[in-house]
Amino acid sequence: MTAKIEQLAVEKAKNSTFAIFDTVPTGLHGAYRKSDDRLVQYDIWMNKGLYITFPSYSIFLTVAPELGPEEIFGYFIGHNRDNESGAPIEIDYGAVTGNGGFALLVSVCETETTVTEFWYSLLCNTTLTDEEILYEAWRGKGNLWAYTRPDRYLIPETVAARGLSQLSQFPPDTDTLYSDSSCPAEPGFDRIYVSRLPLDPLFLICEHLPLMSFLIVLALNKRLRRQIDLNHLAYQAMRTMEPWYLPSNPIVTPDGTRQREDLDWWEEQWLTHAGIPPTKIQSKIPWLKYWIQCSRSPSMRNRKRIWSVALQMKDYHEKQIAEIPTTQLR
Repeated sequence: MTAKIEQLAVEKAKNSTFAIFDTVPTGLHGAYRKSDDRLVQYDIWMNKGLYITFPSYSIFLTVAPELGPEEIFGYFIGHNRDNESGAPIEIDYGAVTGNGGFALLVSVCETETTVTEFWYSLLCNTTLTDEEILYEAWRGKGNLWAYTRPDRYLIPETVAARGLSQLSQFPPDTDTLYSDSSCPAEPGFDRIYVSRLPLDPLFLICEHLPLMSFLIVLALNKRLRRQIDLNHLAYQAMRTMEPWYLPSNPIVTPDGTRQREDLDWWEEQWLTHAGIPPTKIQSKIPWLKYWIQCSRSPSMRNRKRIWSVALQMKDYHEKQIAEIPTTQLR
């Protein structure tokens, strides 16, 4: 039944569609070869194949394990495509939308003028320091973060980071969740106080908050910070709200290699930099510090972008399956 669903879901997908790993460009447009054998070559054009980086493919299979090579390839060849990039126009690629083919990599910048004018104005700006120019190029409107590897987790930076002094930047501790001006007294109305809420509802609230909201809630109430396992709560919230900061799931490869590449690197980094063995990772990692570091990372920002693309493809796949008459699925 599953095989039949997959065949019906993508009309143009062929039964012979399969994934090839470890290929590198030959220097000729559209021509690739096996990394360890120059004689094995492939022509990869949009109508007969497409290339995806290994970290991106791992993200795709983590977000949507039901999307195999047939579904991914079929999605790309079965949609209206951008003439320049060859990508389906239905996908929002974020910073790199519409940038592909022979387009300049620097054309990902956000500008109301031309790409050349933007970069000339930035790189020749004598009022900015080198650090400020690099920041704007990589993290600001230059959008070069979109070309960073999406699997460089901020583990050394987390270990080297200081304590969580960030909490002092938020409003001082107060018993009330709402101020008098935002929650005026009314007859029969009892103000909501953070200190009066049981811990269990507070935990549930925090587990569904993005990072900044999570930190603000913690800053509002000292009792909450003292009585909870902060790392465990941060892990639960990050896993629920921003799971792209966690490593990709293992995947299946033809020769059995690289199946745990992301997880192996993740575990190795924690052991090397923090002395945390794989069996203790979930309980020993300073999750809140890690979450904060990831939120500042160009690599993790790009990972979030790719994760979003995978979610869009997953949603489309599910809609296609839902539209197939049940009689065809038997």
